[in-house]
Amino acid sequence: MEATSNMTIFELRFLIGKQVNAFIYEINLFTEEGLLDDRYNGYTLIQANIKGLLSITRRTKIEKAPMLQGGKFSPDALRIF
Repeated sequence: MEATSNMTIFELRFLIGKQVNAFIYEINLFTEEGLLDDRYNGYTLIQANIKGLLSITRRTKIEKAPMLQGGKFSPDALRIF
């Protein structure tokens, strides 16, 4: 798969997701420096200074739980956070 330098990280995650049958939020991108944070999704590959190879992994399923129970954080929400 090839990517152009003016492609955003979000678009790259989308293309990778189509190839590996995953949603964009399930994909971790790794550069030579480490994990590429989600806040870079709006950056182009040039702006994020990405050169060379990327590695990908699939994130584990995101757990869901009710946030409040009786006006306080529920035990399940505390366990997730």
